Amino acid sequence: MIQFYLFVILFAVASVTTQDVPFKTCKMSIWKKVGCFKDLDKGQRALPEQLVNIRDPRSKVFGPPRLDWTRLSDSWHSLACQCANKTREKGWKVFGLQFYGECWSGETGLETFNRFKNASDQRCVMDLQFTDNKVSWKHCDIASDQVCVGKASTNYVYVLEEEPKSPGDGGWKEWGDWTQCDKTCGTGKQERERTCTNPPPEPEGKDCEGPGEESRSCNLMACPIDGGFTPWEPVPECTKTCGGGVQKFVRTCTNPPPQHGGNDCDGPKEKIGPCNDFTCPTPCTRAIDLGVILDATNSVGRINFNISKKFVLALVNSMTISPEASHLGLIVYNIHAHITVGFNEPEKQNPAVIKRILKATTKLKGRTFTDRALRLAGSDLFTPQGGDRPNKPDILVVLTDGKTNVASEPYETVLVPLQRKGVKVIAVGVGDNILKDELKRIAMGKEENVIQVSDFDSLFFELQKIINSSCQEK
Repeated sequence: MIQFYLFVILFAVASVTTQDVPFKTCKMSIWKKVGCFKDLDKGQRALPEQLVNIRDPRSKVFGPPRLDWTRLSDSWHSLACQCANKTREKGWKVFGLQFYGECWSGETGLETFNRFKNASDQRCVMDLQFTDNKVSWKHCDIASDQVCVGKASTNYVYVLEEEPKSPGDGGWKEWGDWTQCDKTCGTGKQERERTCTNPPPEPEGKDCEGPGEESRSCNLMACPIDGGFTPWEPVPECTKTCGGGVQKFVRTCTNPPPQHGGNDCDGPKEKIGPCNDFTCPTPCTRAIDLGVILDATNSVGRINFNISKKFVLALVNSMTISPEASHLGLIVYNIHAHITVGFNEPEKQNPAVIKRILKATTKLKGRTFTDRALRLAGSDLFTPQGGDRPNKPDILVVLTDGKTNVASEPYETVLVPLQRKGVKVIAVGVGDNILKDELKRIAMGKEENVIQVSDFDSLFFELQKIINSSCQEK
């Protein structure tokens, strides 16, 4: 008991401050005592929302006047008045006073306040009492006019009473019917209203409090969505690799699919069209070590990525790729760079094998880090360990559709190993998102090694130029 007395005295001394805000007062007839109940069990609360806190100024719902441990009865009456007002403003019916200075409530509090059962009488108090030079808590009396509060994790629960109306005050009529939904499909709105005529306010009376109109969303049925075609896609392959062939193209009615009674797509889902109508290039018969860097970032997109893979295959078909002739090294990059075909992998130096590898390369993600692909080419591909042959010309074709990320290393840094090795870099840019100046930096300042096209389909019309440039003497 001595420890308890010292505890209370310390709190009292700590709270002896001038109250800048007077204690709240209100009629106690606006609430009815219910009893002492447990509030917290396994992280769940019977009354889940804290509305007022007068104990802890750090609380988001702190509301002065602050708890005064020397005037507990006044502090708790003030807290109950604030709590009742906040609860009534929300349209709720029940509130609980907890932990000596907290107000808790909830929308369904009338049904949930007792979900964890009654608390013991010692868990709810209404003041301090002093007897025989001893101090102790005065436990709650439901018949007393004094306000009761719970200790930690315990609510003393109150139910709000209907506020008595003054003579002459207005009263609401019942809500009227909801209007028809303002939309025949999809999400619309309904409204209803009530009037302050039950009774109407007299000249000296108060008007009704609260809204006279309210609305809610309504959804009678989903709106029809007509189907849309996907872009034409080629299947399976063109009848010719160059010089103009024919190919079947297909599209599906899934962009979007028809829904909720919407119309199906109107038009054919298959067609035969021209393909690979670029002039067949004069092949390169010279044995070279040809590296290709392929952009696989999000900006390329699936359809254009497939076109760029066909371009790489057309480049391969224009060379004599075999373990004894030209070798191909293939790097695919986005935020990361990977060697998918190495010079030192003789089993992959076959156009049919390379075709299967390209077909299986489908991963598109991430941002553009061209610097990482160039660094990998210099550190792992064009090296003796990577299979680079000292007596063969080294060519690197870089295919990209966008400028490298701002976090990239400078080209002048990552290109040093390739420059020392004497690798000829041909920079091929697609579209408007890559500037010629950046392509020139990739090509080590040599403008004659820069090729820029407007779209991926136009790559094939630059194939001969790239082949010629690759086959030139060093």
